Amino acid sequence: MKQERVIPNLLTYNLLIDILTKPGWTRELQETRRRMLKDGYHCSVINYNMTIDQLCKQGEIDEALDLFQDMKFKGYCPDSHTRSSLIWGFCEAERLDDAIEHFAAARAAGESSELIVYSSMLGAFSKARRFNEAESLYKEMVEKGIQMDRVAFNTMIDCLGKAGKFSRAYELFKSMQGSGCTPDKVTYTSLIVSLNQAGRVTEAFEVFEYLKKSNCELDPCVFNSVMNGLCKASKMDQALQVLKEMRTLGVEPSAVTYSTLIDGLGKKGRVAEALTLMKQMSMEGTNPNVVIYGSLTNILGAVGLPHDVYTLIQEMIMKGVPLNVYVYNGLLKALRKLGKVSESLSIVRQMRFSGCKPNVISYKLVIDSLIAAEDKDRMFPVIEEMVAAADLPLSDVYRVIKETIAKGRTPSSVALNSLLCKLTEAGKLSDACELLQKMIAKSVTPTLSSNMTRVLRDANKLDPAFFDSFARKPCLVDLGLSSS
Repeated sequence: MKQERVIPNLLTYNLLIDILTKPGWTRELQETRRRMLKDGYHCSVINYNMTIDQLCKQGEIDEALDLFQDMKFKGYCPDSHTRSSLIWGFCEAERLDDAIEHFAAARAAGESSELIVYSSMLGAFSKARRFNEAESLYKEMVEKGIQMDRVAFNTMIDCLGKAGKFSRAYELFKSMQGSGCTPDKVTYTSLIVSLNQAGRVTEAFEVFEYLKKSNCELDPCVFNSVMNGLCKASKMDQALQVLKEMRTLGVEPSAVTYSTLIDGLGKKGRVAEALTLMKQMSMEGTNPNVVIYGSLTNILGAVGLPHDVYTLIQEMIMKGVPLNVYVYNGLLKALRKLGKVSESLSIVRQMRFSGCKPNVISYKLVIDSLIAAEDKDRMFPVIEEMVAAADLPLSDVYRVIKETIAKGRTPSSVALNSLLCKLTEAGKLSDACELLQKMIAKSVTPTLSSNMTRVLRDANKLDPAFFDSFARKPCLVDLGLSSS
């Protein structure tokens, strides 16, 4: 326009600013503002609000804040629209403290409360897991008569579910229906997942029935959540019925669907049905994954069918499905049930050779097999290996050791002293002192450094009389356990 010697007026600039408040035009919007000021025109509150809103939507929150400060410096009074944009922007940027500050300022200024502001704050509090503050804000909305929309309801239902307040979440869902606000897929999914996690399967299924009657899109995730809840509640027939409904409604089952059902059937001892479901899955074109194979190997292992487990492992190798520790443990379960000790030890060696580290369960299965076979000579090195492993949870290792001792089998001095040292170094002093007492009760000489002795003494985890009772024993006096 200026090249044509046409000078833009205030109306022109206002129209340009309105046009440029669209995604992707932030730079041009800022440049238009600068030219407007250079030409002697003053920005109005509306101009500022439009620009601040666009900057917030583009994620340029610091630039929006600078403009807000400029607005106040030049004597313009921010209104509720200004604050709404900034609060929304801060919430989106996960700058909750800034959002709270501006929200408090809006309250102090007596600015009218907008639903979008409350919804933004609810979402930010929920995301930050500040559930009590979210619930307080919701109560404030109710007191002020602010009409909740679907987004606000969904946010609050999700928030209450995450906070473990499942009854409140379910009540709010009922209130949502009563208020004329139609729940959507997000509402149903969030509530079903929360209720199932709480073990409230009946209510979750009731919500699922509402979902089926609605016009919402049904996807595998919702069905999977419902089936998972039913499986955990041992309602396998009902879970299988949901699978039939899923197919009837044209929703394709996923690998997660089959994995959930196969695992549930296995835990109920319905092995034949679990295997049939896997075959059906393959026929439908869904390839079993390592989770499904792991479930099946453990199901078969629990009933002592090692040959069937081997068949599945061969199938996994042929299909290129990686073997993991869960799969191997299924085989170890079968071998333990049949008392195949040598084969169990061979499997553990194979695991190490293939780069699959045995976990505590692997070792426990082998140790139990050796205890049943009364094979003390081969049990000692297995326990020593488990204790020496650097990446196993120490509390789980100690639990296996305690169970072994309770079964009348005392691990070697090497294993017990190594574990005693590890427990002390890890600061697990109660366990260390308990183990020390067990060792002495089993006539196993503890090898304690002076530092370990001092740590155990200073922790006051052992009765002084404990030290006194053994003070005259040569092995303990030499180790610094004398009370003198």
